[in-house]
Amino acid sequence: MPYTKEHKNRSRDRIIASAITLFSSRGFDNVTLDAVMAHAGMTRGAFYNHFNSKQDLYAEAMNTAALQSPMASDAPKGVELVEHLQCLVENYLSKAHLQDAINPCLMAFMVTDVANQEPEVRKTYTRIFKGFSKRLTEMMDGDDTHHKQHAQALAALMIGGVAVCRTFTDAKLVDEVLAACRQLAATVIEVD
Repeated sequence: MPYTKEHKNRSRDRIIASAITLFSSRGFDNVTLDAVMAHAGMTRGAFYNHFNSKQDLYAEAMNTAALQSPMASDAPKGVELVEHLQCLVENYLSKAHLQDAINPCLMAFMVTDVANQEPEVRKTYTRIFKGFSKRLTEMMDGDDTHHKQHAQALAALMIGGVAVCRTFTDAKLVDEVLAACRQLAATVIEVD
């Protein structure tokens, strides 16, 4: 008896969730399809019912993580966009976000890994970065070149700040760099 569409969707979602977890912690080259499928509680044979290749899964993991990110959320009712942006930036540039193994930010956690991947994977990352920057521009309540440039700089600051802090072994330095990034981000937001 064939599986239902709902069952297939749940299986696909489990594979993607496992891929997000494993790729963000180990990188593309250090994760096998067997590892992803074992993490998802499935056999390798089931993989090809959902994806054509490991690169396809990698790209889909980035897409899904971006859509699930708090950065993709709308401001709560009664909260101004800029206030919502300030809160999101504070949370993004925090130790809690840096250490979040359940919902890692693939933009920061995979930045150097993606640079070494096939053009299609890099195109996916580029598209997600553009969407991230566009979202920041919208929250800055502008769409002109000035706002776009500030949003791109803010996105790079946020992603880079988290990516760099992931490499440190000095907890005090992590705190200092995250605080410096938050402070600079606040000035970028206030300028607009």
